[in-house]
Amino acid sequence: MNLEEQYQEISRLKQEINNRLSNGTDYLSVKELAIFLARDKEYQKLHRMDNQLIKLQHFLTVWREEQEKMPSQAMSENIFYQISSLDELEQKYCRIEYYGLRMENRVPEPYCSQLLDWLLEHKVSGIALGIIIRNRTEQGIDNILCIAQELKRRAELPNAVLLLQYAREKYPGVEVFLLEEADCWLQAGQWRRALDLLQEIEQPSTQIQEIITELQQVAENDR
Repeated sequence: MNLEEQYQEISRLKQEINNRLSNGTDYLSVKELAIFLARDKEYQKLHRMDNQLIKLQHFLTVWREEQEKMPSQAMSENIFYQISSLDELEQKYCRIEYYGLRMENRVPEPYCSQLLDWLLEHKVSGIALGIIIRNRTEQGIDNILCIAQELKRRAELPNAVLLLQYAREKYPGVEVFLLEEADCWLQAGQWRRALDLLQEIEQPSTQIQEIITELQQVAENDR
């Protein structure tokens, strides 16, 4: 296939994808789109050659993770929320990426906060933030930690937990993610879940060991 033929085939694929996105992005529609793309041999050959199709693949990865990790919510509020075209998808992807880069480059807080407002309004989950920011920024651990702390500050505890759980999966053994997630559960009054996380720390400091002891006592009293 020469370049002209590749261009025409990519154009055909993008038109088909746009038609499907414009007809809706409910659970069944996205599932049907994913199945269609998995079965289309030309898409499998060519999707790495177009930026929008690459971003679509990232969205589908996020969508699958959301369906697995937050199934009840993800049926209606997922990465495809209010997406009706590849152009809108690309814009949303870039805003998530820009947010990570702003955090990484220590852009003044108001500029970061304004963008996070938009992301939360458009139902960008902690999972989506974790996957895209890990893939698109250099200081993944630091960036995810900063974002998780900002979500906690805003009392966005479910999203903070999703982000931290993703981080613990991808960066096993990083103690600070255990501590941050444990703090989320403590704020939510889930003592046992916080205790389980803190007990995963191999060599807890004296202060953390004191917290573990206190939580053990609380857990015993709650039985």
